Amino acid sequence: MLVAGAGRHAKDLLSVLQELNEDLFFFDDVSKESTTLFLDSYPVIRSLKEVELYFKEDNRFLLGIGGTSQRKKINEKLRSVGGKEHNIISTHAIVSQDDVFLGSSLNVMPFVFISNSVSIGDGTLLNTRSSVHHDVNVGAYCDISPGATLLGGVNVGNFTHIGANATILPNIKIGDNCVVGAGAVVTKDISDNATIKGVPAK
Repeated sequence: MLVAGAGRHAKDLLSVLQELNEDLFFFDDVSKESTTLFLDSYPVIRSLKEVELYFKEDNRFLLGIGGTSQRKKINEKLRSVGGKEHNIISTHAIVSQDDVFLGSSLNVMPFVFISNSVSIGDGTLLNTRSSVHHDVNVGAYCDISPGATLLGGVNVGNFTHIGANATILPNIKIGDNCVVGAGAVVTKDISDNATIKGVPAK
């Protein structure tokens, strides 16, 4: 299976991927490094042409980078050469079963909690120990950082980043393309394209 990215998030993701017992290849056509092995162990593919050849044998791929728009760009790039995106959900995550929608190309890292009546959009990264409570909607290609808490009824727009250990209080609406700083406590609705931080967040 191909992992799209061979940088910092890929190192975290590898701990989850090792649960799968799969042969792993990593794709990186951006960094200037010339190494052919990721962490001295896993082959790195450096061009889209090589990926296209690889996909003739196995077209599955996972997103292995952080960020919001970057995840969408690499997802579209790999789909354009025949790739089929997959989710990776840690066996150590708690994902409820009732009224839950999970999009494609998700990363659900260890110790994530997803409650009932939750919707997670395509391409979203739910990082370690983040929690998504009942009746929450998270848009596409969001980045929910470690320890972030989305309480009941929260709505998060597309391409939004929620910082580490931030808390979004119940029924808050956060727009598209927003950045919520680490440790922030969000007590009011946030419009599109906003950057907020602090307690309470401003």
